[in-house]
Parts: sequence; structure tokens; C-alpha cells
Amino acid sequence: MVTALASGLVGGAARADAGSLCPFAAGPWEYQSALRPFLNDPAPTPPTPGGPPPPPPVSTNGGANGAAREALGAQFSGLWLNSGVQGWVVGLAPGPRDAGAARTAIGERLRTRFSESDVAYLDSRLHLDPQLYGEHELQAARDLIESTLRAEPGIPWGSSVGCRLSDMRRVEIDVFNTATPEQIQRVNAVTAPYGDRVRVELLPYGPPAPAPVLPLTPPPPRTPPPAVAFGRHVKMPILRQCVRGRTVRVAARASQPGVQALTVRTGGSSRTIAGRRLAKPLAVTLTGRRTKVVVTVHLADGRVGTKAVTYSRCR
Repeated sequence: MVTALASGLVGGAARADAGSLCPFAAGPWEYQSALRPFLNDPAPTPPTPGGPPPPPPVSTNGGANGAAREALGAQFSGLWLNSGVQGWVVGLAPGPRDAGAARTAIGERLRTRFSESDVAYLDSRLHLDPQLYGEHELQAARDLIESTLRAEPGIPWGSSVGCRLSDMRRVEIDVFNTATPEQIQRVNAVTAPYGDRVRVELLPYGPPAPAPVLPLTPPPPRTPPPAVAFGRHVKMPILRQCVRGRTVRVAARASQPGVQALTVRTGGSSRTIAGRRLAKPLAVTLTGRRTKVVVTVHLADGRVGTKAVTYSRCR
């Protein structure tokens, strides 16, 4: 991508930055699939209904990223993958630890998260890269710049922390080509107090267009499930004459294995049978001269059917 620096904006990186592992490096990328699961906490594996519990995550407490942050503190300057060295790189800002002490500290933190074999693998892929500024220092500068630019609507800009515009990690401010000369000067003035910590670039294209708002398409109407054929699943007397005796029997038909449960309500009482109990009829007591019996059948496919019958006892 060809870009142009705006007149008066901060220029490219100094040659003293040469040799950094931060800029993009070409190379095989297959190694990343083995490294990435160790760098950050993975999303938890959802449990399988009725199955064994999911395995524990491959790392905890932020993975290798969290280990490096804890070990280096204010000297931590970021973490990234570099295909040129086929490994993971931790930026090391100036401070009390040199590269050897930093590697030792990171190793100690890794051992609180991973097995010894995993620590050995991560250590073999780890590279320490001297940087000029710590992540906390760069992020603080970025936050202040963003808060100032947000207060002045109309300037087309974006920001990040990286090394796209130099060989070291810095705050990078993109100004889109729709900016006026006055707006470019204003960005210069806002970023100038931060000196070498900031790089600003005028991009040869405009800001990304907002995503089109598409009309909501209503979902297709749901086809209602077929009604429950109550008589196919439940056997109970349907009488036009009075009942001789004080009980009637309700049962699930053995030829219809899809019945999961039967609930019978009479007056203020209710009984439910399920599982193996469905193999035997349920005796329902008729408590009065006229007794209303409500039977509900629950099927395995989620459908529910209900039938109410009023029985009259013979005098």
C-alpha cells in the first residue's frame, strides 16, 4: 500500500530503530496454530448436554500474554507473532531488567500457568525485542490524544499502537485524505507534545464508509406443530351413560412409545406419572356425583395435548 506523509507531520523511523522484530516479516505461518492457544485465555468449551464435563482451558490468568505482562510490569511493550523468527515476541522497554532477566522472569510466570513441557516449548519460541516505550506509556499518550480529537468533531482520523509506521512500537495516528489543511495542522498541534512516541500519517483514501443499514426481513412464519391426536396416545373411558363404580382408569397406549408423562387433575388434586410408571393404568377416583377429569399428555417431541371429560356416577 502506497501512503504519503502529510507535509509537516512526523516522518519515518530513525535508523537507530533498525533490526527490531516489530515490523511485519514474511514467512511460513503454520507455526501460529500451535502457539496461539497458549497466548491468551481461550473461550470456554460449552458443555455437551448429557455428556462428560468439558476439559479445562489450556491456560488461565491470561495465558503467556498475562505471564509476560506480570513479569515485566512497566517494561512490557506488547506481544506479537513474527513469522520471520517463527515465534512470539515480547517488547522490552527500558528499565531495571535486561533481556536475560526479563526472559527468566517470564519463564517463572509461565510455570504458574503451564506444564514444564509447555514452558520449554514457549521458551524455545520466545524472543525479547528492545523497545523505546512501554505499553502503558504509549496507551496513556494514545488515550489523551483520542480524548482531544474526539472533542473536535469533523476531523477524519483513527489510532492504534503498533509499528506500521516505524521500526518501534509507537502511537500511530491515521488522518484520512478528506481532512482539510486546517484539520491536518490541528492534528499536528495535538500530537506534537508527545514527540517521538507518536507517528502520524496522511492516508491516500477516505474513512471507511458506514455499513449499510439493511431492512429487517421478517422470519418466515413458523408452521405450527400438528395437533395431538389425544385418542392415539391416551386410553380413557369416554361414556355417554353414567359410570357404575367410583373409579375410571387412564393409561398411555403401549403402541405409542412417544408419551413421556400423563397428568390427571380432578377437583383440586393433580397426579403425574412418567417413565416406567406409564406401563400401568392410573386409577382416578370420582369424588362426586359429577366429576370433571382433565388429562394432559406430554409427548417426546414437545407437544402437549389435553382432554377434559365429566363423568356422572350412576345413582
